[in-house]
Amino acid sequence: MEKTIVIMSGSFNPPTIAHHKTMLAAVEALDAGKGFYIPTPAKALRYKMRKAGFPAEVLSEEHRTAMLKAMAQEAPRLEVSDVECRHPKWHAMETMKHFREMYPEAELYYLTGSDNLAMFLRSRRLEEFLENFHFAVVDRDREDTTPILMTNEIAWERKERFAIIPSPMEKDGISSTAVREKFRNGEPGAEEMLHPKVMELMKEAAIWVNG
Repeated sequence: MEKTIVIMSGSFNPPTIAHHKTMLAAVEALDAGKGFYIPTPAKALRYKMRKAGFPAEVLSEEHRTAMLKAMAQEAPRLEVSDVECRHPKWHAMETMKHFREMYPEAELYYLTGSDNLAMFLRSRRLEEFLENFHFAVVDRDREDTTPILMTNEIAWERKERFAIIPSPMEKDGISSTAVREKFRNGEPGAEEMLHPKVMELMKEAAIWVNG
């Protein structure tokens, strides 16, 4: 029986070593039995990339899922679920309820960065979420999450529901956006931001990569 589960949802367009090391750090810090990568659906990603001005830079659900699975192979506690791809209208709450049905006795943690925490605190369903689940918040770039929690009465009264995970690495400049920019501009350095197995899959599929 799994006592603790970590869920990490994201675009992963493409997944980077920062995603991987962050998940591993959270699983280790929380002594979790499993950590699940959850790629977001293609429709949401297409909207995001059109808004950014780069509609051609959308990796398919199949490619992103395959990359995450390849990255997770080396860590026995990591898995990939396509549940949000199969339910494109779901949000964090629905995803967490899905895992509650799978693991009714486990403590469930939704993994996010401190840079995204304020967005979650604006949710109208925050109180319900915190009654049932936890947040695992990565202190990205050594930001202090306490002032963010203090801005929200519901969150501050339930601050024990937030586990703070120290950032596992210097992540300056490491992001999916930076990877795409380097490929787009023909600049070096993208490969160092990717897990070797992810880079291998990108080369095999000729995704943004020449040679």
